[in-house]
This record gives sequence, C-alpha cells and structure tokens, in this order.
Amino acid sequence: DEANEPQKLKQDYLKSLIDNLPEAKRITIIDYGRTYEGEGLQVQYSFLTKEILSKLIGDIDTISWRGYRFDENDYKRVSKSLRICTKQNTQEVESLIKPVIKCLNSSNYMEVFENVELSGGKLASGSIHTNRSLAARHLFFMRECPEFLIQHHYPEESESEMKSLMDNMMSNTRRIFQDHLHVVTVKATERVAGHAMDTDANEEARIEALSYHIKLLNHFAMQRYLRKEFSDQPIIQNVITVLQDDGLLDQLERLNKKRIEFIGQSLTLLNNLILEEKVLKLMKSQSFADTCSQFRSVNDKTIQFTSHILLVSLNKTSFTDVREIDLLSKTYTEYLYKSVKVPKLCYHCVKLSCLVRNLKIIVEGNDAFRDSLVEQKNGISAIANCVSAYQDSSIESKSVKVSTIVQRMKPDAEVLEKIQQLAILIIWRFTYYGPTVIKTLKSNDAFIDQILKVSKQPLRGPAKGNKKSLADSAKETAEQMLWRFGSEKLILHEKKKKQEEITSDRPDEPSTADQWRESVPFDLLMSYSTNVNDKIMSLKIADRLTKRNYRVYTEKQGKHRLELMEIAAAKKVPILACLSSKFRDSKFCMAEIDNASKVKCPVIPIIVEENYTVKGWLNHVLNNRKPIEFNNTDFTQSFMFLIGEIDEILHRQERE
Repeated sequence: DEANEPQKLKQDYLKSLIDNLPEAKRITIIDYGRTYEGEGLQVQYSFLTKEILSKLIGDIDTISWRGYRFDENDYKRVSKSLRICTKQNTQEVESLIKPVIKCLNSSNYMEVFENVELSGGKLASGSIHTNRSLAARHLFFMRECPEFLIQHHYPEESESEMKSLMDNMMSNTRRIFQDHLHVVTVKATERVAGHAMDTDANEEARIEALSYHIKLLNHFAMQRYLRKEFSDQPIIQNVITVLQDDGLLDQLERLNKKRIEFIGQSLTLLNNLILEEKVLKLMKSQSFADTCSQFRSVNDKTIQFTSHILLVSLNKTSFTDVREIDLLSKTYTEYLYKSVKVPKLCYHCVKLSCLVRNLKIIVEGNDAFRDSLVEQKNGISAIANCVSAYQDSSIESKSVKVSTIVQRMKPDAEVLEKIQQLAILIIWRFTYYGPTVIKTLKSNDAFIDQILKVSKQPLRGPAKGNKKSLADSAKETAEQMLWRFGSEKLILHEKKKKQEEITSDRPDEPSTADQWRESVPFDLLMSYSTNVNDKIMSLKIADRLTKRNYRVYTEKQGKHRLELMEIAAAKKVPILACLSSKFRDSKFCMAEIDNASKVKCPVIPIIVEENYTVKGWLNHVLNNRKPIEFNNTDFTQSFMFLIGEIDEILHRQERE
C-alpha cells in the first residue's frame, strides 16, 4: 500500500538488520581487491592482511639472495601466497613488485634454467612417462614471479627498472635458447644412444621452461618503449627458425601439450613484435605467412587464433582464406570481451589494439565471418565495448572496490583513441543487420555516450597523403550511426494489423484504437515500468494530477499501450516518462520514448527511482534534459515543478 511507503520500510528493515548484527559475526577487512578474469590462474579468493604481505615480502627478498636456498615446501608455500597476490588488484600487493624484480634479476633465475629439474629430483634412468611437474623452486622463478610482474607492472612508474630487467633477460635469453631451444625440434633418431628412454620427461620439462620464459618476453614485447629493443636481437630469428623446422611442421597433428604451449607463446611473441618494421620485414622475407597457414591446422584454439591474426598482418588479402569461421569469430568475441575488462587492455598477451586492427580487415572483407560474428552470443556487445574501452564503469564492480593504483593506471590516450575509432568503423558494418543489432547497441549506455562524444568532436583535417584521417572517418560514422538509430523502426513486438476491441477491464479507456485516431480523450500519457516501486510512485503522481482535473492515461505497459501511445504521440499529446533502471530495461517503455522522439512529441522526464542517473541512448533521445526527481521527502515541491511544465506545454499547444 502506498500509505505504508514500502521503499522506506525496506530501507528501515535493512538498517535494522545491520544495526543488530551479532557481535561475533562482525568482520574487519583490512583490504580486498578485484580478481582478473580468464588468465588461467586457479586460486581461491582470499583476504590479505598486512602481516601476511610483510612476511611474503621478506621471504621473496630472502630467496633473491645468491646461494640461499629454501627447501621445496618453503618454495611451495611462498609460491601459493604469491599466486594469491597475483590475482588481487590492491595497492598493497604492489609492494611486491620490487622484490619480484629483484628475484628475476638475480643469478637464481639462470640457475634454474641451467639445471632443469622435476619435483622430487632427477628422473630415474629408464622411466618413460611421468606426470610430475617442474620442481617448486623452478616454478617459483619461471612461472610465479613472471606472472606477478605481468599482472602488476605499470610502465609509467618504473621504466628504467624494467629496461634494466629486460637487458638482463635478453642476455639470459641467448643462453637459454642456446641450451634448450633445440629440444623443441629434436627427432627421435637424433637422440643420443642410451638416453632415448629417459629424455621424454626431461625434454618436456625443458620445453615447459622455454614457454614460461617466452611468456615473460611477451610482457616486454607489449611495451612500446621496450619493443624496439627486440629488433636487433638474434632471438627473433631463433624463434622463426624453430617454428619453421620441417620436423616440427610434419608433426603438427601429433604435437604434445608442451610443444603446443611453446608454439602458442612463440606466435604471440611474434604477433606483439610485428609492429616493428625490422621484425615485419624479417618475417616476410622468410615467408612466415606460409608457416602461419600451416599452424592453422593445429587443434589448439590459441595457435589457430594467433596464426590467423599474424597471417592477416603479414598478408592483408588473406582475409578471404579464413578457416574454422565459427571458431574464429567465437575466439575473437572472447578475446575482445576479456581484454576490455582489465586495465592493460589485453588477453593472453594479445593487445586489444592488435585485435581491432586485424578485426577491421577481416570484417570489411569477409561476409561469412561477419555473419558468424553477429550470431555469437556477445559478438556485437564485445565490439561495442571496445568503443568505450577503459571507461571507469567498464572496470569497476558494484560490489568490489577498485584500488587507487588501477584508477590512475590508464592506457596510452593515443592508443585508446585509435581503438575507439577503429571499433566505430567496425560496428558500422553491423548496423545493416536489422533491429536486433540496433537494439543491442542502443541498450549499451557507455557505447552511446562515446558515440555522442565522438560525433561532436571537431574535424581534424586530412592525414598524410591528403587522405581522410581516422578521427574524421570515425566522427562521420558516429553521426551516421546516430541518424540510423533514430530513423530505424525498432520492431519490438508483432502487432496485429488491427485491434478492434479492448478488454472490458478498461472501462475508462476507448473501446477501439480508431476512436483515438479521431480524438485522444486524455491530456497526458504516462509511460512507466511494471516494477512495483515505479508503479507506486507513478500512480501516486497520476492520482494527484487527476485530482487537479488532468485527464491522465495510466494503462500498464504492453502491446496495447504501445499501440495507443503511438497514435497519441503522432497527435503531440504530452508523455510523462517515469524514468528508472527498470524503465531503461523495458522494451515497451523505450519504444514509446523512441517513437515520441521521432514524431517530435513533447516528453516530460521525471525520475521515480532514488539515485537513478539518465545516460546513454535514453539521455540522447531526451535531448539531455534535466528530469524532475521525485521522492517521498520532497514530493510536493517536485509535483509543483511538474505542474508548471505540463501547463506550459498545454498552453503553448493551445496557442499553436
């Protein structure tokens, strides 16, 4: 009942529960953070205290001392704690960066590569198969420390420190490749006599170690200020040579898990370095595009995907030869969707800027791929999110506090702008796919806000060669997109050709739509959602208006209301839009406002949900008008403002 003020009752009830929480249940949380999605580290979420972090820093610092050795259980304990911190994103865990870098810079890092061991020590002679992993000490230096660095390194804060680490790693890489790279391609007939039986597990361990190291190199390759350092290094040629080995290519259908992981990391490294002109020329000179074509047959999602995007970069016409189209579109959707959710705008070491650059080429040239991407569950939404990549709302969770270090860590503004511009051009290709795509795009408020922003930017003039700049192309496309959104007939339901009669439970409404076409018997139309709180506030307003002799149409939402409101809107009968989050989610309410905007029918926006903010497409169709906010506390004052607006519109219409 409205008199009982259910919203206030609910708030009081919740407050009572909180205030009377038993003392034994109270918990003080020192800090908490957000978990990155999809990076393959299966760690149970934990709360970290300052004492735990302090001890962990001390342990890692101690490990970095040359010659000091923990036992295997100590390494397992420290590794587990570091894995937990890797998955956290709080300011406190950033204090681990320097100790981790110190470990990676220490001689211990090379020592574990010089003597690759499995857990429990060396293999007994004659053993053929094993499920044992690398030793705990090796995993700490090869996997845990690099993974923490990859997740928590912020370039703008430690360029000199990272440059020093990279120089050290380049030196290490030459030695690591010299000692281990050949095992990726070694053939059974070339194995040393007498060692064929006990080298299987040892070789796999060495290949696993190589994969971890190349993943760390990928982290450096993703940094623009470090990437150029690779150009003059022989390690790129080393990687290409291994990947083009005939023995390896002949075994593509029978590759084991460790070799597949190595190939995936190696292809990703080359993909990150292809922006360097020297690397691009080197890969083209060695016909690496043909190698990528062969790798597409490997039964592994990462290898198939990375070889595809590498192939497009090496040969711009290769978009016509796309294999496994549905799998490729699904993987693109996954990578786009995941990469916009993390501050570094990347997923599995593939940068978002690379994804949209290659996606534009394929979308513009391959109709079958475009059709497949539309059919993916989140395909259109994933591309739309790229337009608003790394807006505050895209990385924050309603229930999780984002650390200050994430808030200040934003990608390069120039890179972000280019991602946005390319994504706008890509999205334009999909606006021809009908109302379903249009509806998906218009329901994405962050996307609409960015489209509006880009459409209002000034022209920047031609780029080099007197060609239209990417920025100006994006601006014009954004303007065309808004026009299409406004003129496209949004089909939200199948209307009957003619509805002759209305059910008998609406005695105060006309019996047919034809009567409304002749004359609308109401002064105001009320558009509101079916949410109980919205309905209570909306009908309270309608009741007050009725007592002041205004004729107010208040039928509940549905096909019938939509049909009648379209008729009335064409006659310019004012609409009272009762805005809320549920209103925004309602296809009928949004259709009513869309239609009113198209026929230029007066709309009076009022907010009936506490703390609701109008944004996105809804804000656009309302011409950024400031709504009147209604609540139980200031109801009378808001109601008087509403009366003023209604009277002004009605008097103006009478004069006209």
